[in-house]
Amino acid sequence: MTLFFVCFSIILLTGLVVFWISQYIRINFPTWFIIAGSLSVGAVIADFLGASSFYLYHSPSGLYFSIVLFLISLVSIDIFRYFYEHRGFGKGRTLMRRLSPKETAQNTETGSDNSETGKKHCLLTFDDGPSAQWTPGILKVLKDNNIYAIFFLVGNHIRQNPETAGMIEEYGCEAAVHSDSHKPLPFLFSSQLNAELKNNFEIIEKITRKRPEFFRPPWGLYNREVLEIAESLGLKTILWSRSSIDWKEKNSDKILSNALPDIKSGEIFLFHDGCKPGATRQATLESIPVFIQKLYELDFHFDSFYDIKN
Repeated sequence: MTLFFVCFSIILLTGLVVFWISQYIRINFPTWFIIAGSLSVGAVIADFLGASSFYLYHSPSGLYFSIVLFLISLVSIDIFRYFYEHRGFGKGRTLMRRLSPKETAQNTETGSDNSETGKKHCLLTFDDGPSAQWTPGILKVLKDNNIYAIFFLVGNHIRQNPETAGMIEEYGCEAAVHSDSHKPLPFLFSSQLNAELKNNFEIIEKITRKRPEFFRPPWGLYNREVLEIAESLGLKTILWSRSSIDWKEKNSDKILSNALPDIKSGEIFLFHDGCKPGATRQATLESIPVFIQKLYELDFHFDSFYDIKN
């Protein structure tokens, strides 16, 4: 048992340290390569300690030491997770997980009162579209309620549904980059990663005749290189603070119960309009009108493009 705790902890801590360092220096290898190498180094260290510290593994103090080391590794994982979720890697990254507090009541570019002083504000986003079956219905609900939303589109889906992709801008919403084929971006080589973002960027620009402004990595997975490429394309990375988990829920009430409880001003809500062939977004479509009404009742204001840009 002692040997397990020590080996597991050393492998884990070594992996975390090497991966963390790799995000601050230019190691242009995919994340899976860095993690595999890190774990291998940790395994070698653990094996060396196992061969040289027989007494440590067979004494009471050795057991206590191994348990403490194991707890340290668990705390390290939690710190790593918190840092990843709330700050990201590197400084000055254009990455948003929540909306910033409102500072002014009037937008300087349009002169319109976008912030609606006294109201809480939020942003509505949709992933994985466009879908010829589900996106138009969602757009109609948004237009009927005069609500702006950002649709993070997959390049392959745009090519299958170009007319639906064009409808997003026509309905007053925003078409944004979500990658070309919805692969986990940190696990790709540099050339693949560049192609995923640039191809998606170019097809959106071609269809909408407008440069996309925003980016969201699939599953929210990113590393330093992902953010750098997004920045080089002039994209602001937007993640989310509240997920409806509609990608697996088939019941609109369940979707609402995931999205609505204990919400605060500045929330970025995640829904999905796209899905795999044979799957459905009927529950999402049914939940959106109720969701909008509930937020209005809670005195929320849905942000516009100019709110996000400023």
